[in-house]
Amino acid sequence: MRIITISPRAIISGSEWGQRDTYHLTVSTTDWNIKELAPAVEEFANRWFGRT
Repeated sequence: MRIITISPRAIISGSEWGQRDTYHLTVSTTDWNIKELAPAVEEFANRWFGRT
């Protein structure tokens, strides 16, 4: 018997985790307070998806 594992990301986006060419934005959270960084990421997402 062969077991095949498919990630949820692959089902949703058609790509595997970590493929840099499939991301619109990557954020290193090293040395950042996530509560301070979140509004900037939200702003990017809103502009990218045209909701503002």
